[in-house]
Amino acid sequence: MGELLVVEDDAAIGGVLTISLQRQGHEVVLTTSGADALAAADIRAFDLALIDRGLPDMDGLDVCRGLRVKQSGCVLVMLTGRGPGRKSPCGQGNSNCLLVWSGRRAWRSVA
Repeated sequence: MGELLVVEDDAAIGGVLTISLQRQGHEVVLTTSGADALAAADIRAFDLALIDRGLPDMDGLDVCRGLRVKQSGCVLVMLTGRGPGRKSPCGQGNSNCLLVWSGRRAWRSVA
């Protein structure tokens, strides 16, 4: 199946995502910081990255932008509890980026 990167500093959420994706047959690399995620992207190609917006060392938007430079073909999905904003999380014109807000109402935007 796919090579996936999960960037999540909350151990419970990261664990659930990793186990669920592995059960579906995906190879999963779990990182808990933006710096570790960008380092992993230097040594391994990913088909999809699930990125938490609120990381301890950097904003998930910066991780998204860094991954876009390193691996332009990787689909980026940003997970956030924050409300929807006006800016594209991954830069302008990227059709393979999705922002998912897990707030009170469902909201999705393809950047």
